[in-house]
Amino acid sequence: LESNKVVAQKHKDCEICNVDTCWKRFLDEDDAITKENKRFDTKYWRFDKAAPKISKSVALVLPSLPEELRIPSRRHEDIEDFLTEKYDAREETDRYIPFLVEYNPSLVQIPLGLKPSLPHEAAYLTTLRVTPANNCFKEEVYSNLKSNRKEVWDSMMWTSTNHLGLAVLDRNYQMIPGYDAIIDLANEMKVQKTNGDSGVEPSFMDYRLATLNGEVYLNINTDTVIITKLMIRSKDFVKNDRRYYRQIKTKRMFNVKPLYGGEKLDITLLHQFNTIWSGGSRGKNYALFTVPNATHPNAPDSIYAEINVNPYHKVSQIYPDEIDMLKKKDVKTRTRRNYMLDGIMQRKVKHNNATVSSRAPHASFSTVDEHWFPGNNAPFEPFSPVAHGGACCIELRKSQVLPVGNAMKTFGDHEYLLVGIAHSLVKWKHWYNYHGVPESDKAL
Repeated sequence: LESNKVVAQKHKDCEICNVDTCWKRFLDEDDAITKENKRFDTKYWRFDKAAPKISKSVALVLPSLPEELRIPSRRHEDIEDFLTEKYDAREETDRYIPFLVEYNPSLVQIPLGLKPSLPHEAAYLTTLRVTPANNCFKEEVYSNLKSNRKEVWDSMMWTSTNHLGLAVLDRNYQMIPGYDAIIDLANEMKVQKTNGDSGVEPSFMDYRLATLNGEVYLNINTDTVIITKLMIRSKDFVKNDRRYYRQIKTKRMFNVKPLYGGEKLDITLLHQFNTIWSGGSRGKNYALFTVPNATHPNAPDSIYAEINVNPYHKVSQIYPDEIDMLKKKDVKTRTRRNYMLDGIMQRKVKHNNATVSSRAPHASFSTVDEHWFPGNNAPFEPFSPVAHGGACCIELRKSQVLPVGNAMKTFGDHEYLLVGIAHSLVKWKHWYNYHGVPESDKAL
């Protein structure tokens, strides 16, 4: 703590974190808690100490992904040579390197209503993005690769292959055998993009789950955010349910056929995807959550979409299963447009006016980015106007919140905070390519 004070006094960019004065940004001089303690007992949050305690951890690996499509562990050290070999050995009709990686997991508890139709040990449902592509860095990052064969790296980035991975987990986050699947959802639904760079831009990208009023919803990043209701059941349960097959035909539900796996799992979309327009020209990574109905306590919870995190917090109440049909000309206003998805884009989710905060929240503790890249050297946008990735929401009751700040004065015993998580965007800087720039100065 003493070094914190010294650095804060010597460097203007570090003043914000001075443990002797940072509390003044959040508390008044005459605040009751400061009077009682003479000075506020500030906590300086080290990022390696403030993170949540991990009680269980697991690497999510889909058994349904064929081994021949994985990167062998023995080739991790010469991955560039491996991918070049795969590119050269591909069929002429293949437009991408034939390998797949699963990442970007989303996790929800399985609602009570779905449990009777699944194995007794089923506790969680997860989705993963299964693709050879990654958007972790901009194209310039690949400029230092030794092969200088741009076509190899383009075949990874410009691919239409962005499959949906789906798996049922037990309480220890282990996948239940036979209950995982990989789905080529865009081709299954006949909405694979035909335009875009090289004609191979994906229709669907990140797949996220949310449990809303006891139902599982799947929302996906496309030109904006689309959403549908998901039902998963054991095939043994489904084959004895004749009513289910009648519903498939009469209610236009869509039974999904996996590309790989799914031996014991039946997957159904309960209606066509609807689009959360949110008033913007495009959207991404909306966090969905519910709160009790303020006027009718016995009614289903109200559903909200967190549309923006920074610089202004924007939240809108939505009705994900109710739509207004837009005209085709309205869809043409999108900043990015895929003609194959026009039908889905016309299905606008009904919503109320958005609630927008008056200002961005203050940062309350040092981040890893600030630690490694102090001052103006950070390659990250500290408050990105679009949240990249994220989840919502962790519920915190009064007893779980540190008793600091003016907000605690009005924090009722039955009230709670909903905490969402998002990350900012990596900025590629042109000087990364300059000769002599050390790797430690780059955000790699």
